[in-house]
Amino acid sequence: MNLPTTRPLSTVLLAAALIGCGSTEPDVTPASLDRVWRATDAGVEETTIDLGTDGTAGVVDADFSGLSCTSSAGAWTSDGSRLVLRLTPPDGPAESDVRSFDYEVFQDSLVLTTGGASTTFVPITRAPSCVSYGFG
Repeated sequence: MNLPTTRPLSTVLLAAALIGCGSTEPDVTPASLDRVWRATDAGVEETTIDLGTDGTAGVVDADFSGLSCTSSAGAWTSDGSRLVLRLTPPDGPAESDVRSFDYEVFQDSLVLTTGGASTTFVPITRAPSCVSYGFG
C-alpha cells in the first residue's frame, strides 16, 4: 500500500503562518493636507488653518489674553515639503501676508516649522470665525 507523501511539519506551519498573517508592513495611508487644523496654547492663543481642497485658505488667530481675533483668507500651495499661505486680511491689500513653512503631515497632526520653531496642529471638523470666540 502506498501512503501519500507528507511534507515536513515545519514547512506546513510556515506556509500557514504566511497565509494567515498576510503582510507585516503597516498600512500607511498618505495623510491629507487639505483639511481644517488647529493649534492651541491653552488660555493664551489659538490658530486655525483651513486648507481647502480647491487651494483656498483661511486663517483665524484668536488671542485669549488680549480678547482679540483676526482672520485672513487667500490661497495655499505645497510642493511636498513646503507649505505657502498667501493671505489677505479683511481690509488689506491683496496677498499682503505670505507665510511659508516646512511641514510634516500625519493622520492625526500637522507640524509646521519656521525659523527653527515648530507648532503642532490637530485636525478639527470645521473652522471658527472671529464671532465664534465672542470677544465683541
